Amino acid sequence: AAQAEEGVRMSSEPMFRPDDIPIKPKRKGWWKKLVHYVDAYQVKETPPSHVGGVITFLILPATLFYSISLVISLLHAPKPMENELIWSNQGGPFPMPVRCVAEGGCQISNAFETTHMTDCWTLQKGEEMTIEASYSFNPKMGLSVIANAALNADAPLVEVLSESYMPMMSDSDSDGTLNQWTAALPGLTIFNFVHTKNYTLSNTGRERREWFGSWVDPLSTPQPGTTPCPIADPTTVVQARLRMQPSWNAITVRDPFSVMTYIGLCMGWYAAMISWGSIVVWLYDSLSDMRN
Repeated sequence: AAQAEEGVRMSSEPMFRPDDIPIKPKRKGWWKKLVHYVDAYQVKETPPSHVGGVITFLILPATLFYSISLVISLLHAPKPMENELIWSNQGGPFPMPVRCVAEGGCQISNAFETTHMTDCWTLQKGEEMTIEASYSFNPKMGLSVIANAALNADAPLVEVLSESYMPMMSDSDSDGTLNQWTAALPGLTIFNFVHTKNYTLSNTGRERREWFGSWVDPLSTPQPGTTPCPIADPTTVVQARLRMQPSWNAITVRDPFSVMTYIGLCMGWYAAMISWGSIVVWLYDSLSDMRN
C-alpha cells in the first residue's frame, strides 16, 4: 500500500516545470534600434572624476560672467529700427492736424472723389481741426485753404502739426517728443507722412505722426475744381493746396532686450560649455586608458 501511494504521488507531479522551459528573448525591430540609437535623452553612467569636477567649477562662473556681460551689452545696444516704404493708396486716411494762421480766417476743404465733395469749414485764426488726408491720382483733389489776399499775400495760411522726436530740446517732454508746426504758404505744398511706433517708450513717444512739407509751386491763384468753398472774386483771395506724397514711411523701433531671448542665449552658452567640457573629459579618459 505504501508503494502504491508513493507511485501515485510521483505520478501526480508535473513532468516539466515552467522554469525549465527556455524562453527566447524577443528581437527588437530595426526601427526600435534606430529610435534607441538617436535618443538624445539616453544617459551613460560614468563615475565622477576630478577633471569633470574642475571643468564644471570653471563653467559655472563663466556662465555667470556671460550672463552679466550679455545684459550690459543688450541694455546699451542701439535700438533696431525698421523703415518700411508703403504706397499711400494702401492705407489711410491719415490724420493731419492743421491750424489756421491766416489773418481774417480760413476756408478749408478736403475734397476727394467720394468724400467731402461739398464740405467747406470756416476757421478763425488760431483754431485747429484734424483733416483725414489721403492720396489721390486726381491732381485737383486734396486739402485746400482759402484766405484773404490783401491780408495774406506772402504769409502762411495754415500750419500742420508734427510730433517730432527731439530729446535734446528743452521744450520736449519726458519721452523726447516735441510738437512742431510746419507752415504752408500760398501755392502747392507736398507733404510726406511718417508714422513711427517706438515700443521702447511708453507715453507720447510710443506712437508719433509727422508731416514734412516741401513748397513746390508758388501759384496762389485759386484753381478751378480744387475746392467746394464759394469764391465770389478769385482775385481777392489766395489759395494754399496741400497734397500727400504717393508713398509714406512706417518706422518701427523695438527693444533689443527680450527675456526669452536672454534666457535662450544663456542656456545656449551653458549647453555649449558643457559640450566642450565633455570633449575634454573624453580626451582625458582616452589618454588614461592608453596609458594603462
